[in-house]
Amino acid sequence: MDELNKRIEQLEKDTHQIRLDVTALTERSKNFATTASVEKLIERCDTFATKASVEKLIERCDTFVTKAEFTGTLHAFEVRLNERLDNMDSRHQAMIEKLNSRINSSDSKVFWGIFLPMMTAAITWFVKTAVLQV
Repeated sequence: MDELNKRIEQLEKDTHQIRLDVTALTERSKNFATTASVEKLIERCDTFATKASVEKLIERCDTFVTKAEFTGTLHAFEVRLNERLDNMDSRHQAMIEKLNSRINSSDSKVFWGIFLPMMTAAITWFVKTAVLQV
C-alpha cells in the first residue's frame, strides 16, 4: 500500500507538471502561425525585393539627380529662357518700329504724291466750274 501511495504522489507531481507544461504551451501557441497566415505571407513574398534587385536599384540611383540639383538646373533653364524671350522681344520691338516708320513714310508718300495733287485738281476744277463758270 505504501508503494501505491508513492505511485499516486508521483502521478500527482507528474499531473501538476503536465498542467504547467500545458499552460506554457497554450501561451506559446497563441503566437503560432496558422496555415492560412503562412500562405498569405508566401503570397506577399513574391513582391519582396531580393538583395540583388536592391543592389541593381542602388546602381541605377547613381544616375539620379537630387531635388537640389534639379532645382538648380531648372532655375538655370528659366534664366536662359527669359534671356532668349527678352532678346526676341527686343528684336520684335525693333521690327515693329521699323515697320511703323515704313508705314508712316509710305503714308506721307501717298499723301504728298497722290492725295494732295488730286485735291488740288479737284479744287481747281470746282473753282473753274462753279466760281468762274468758264
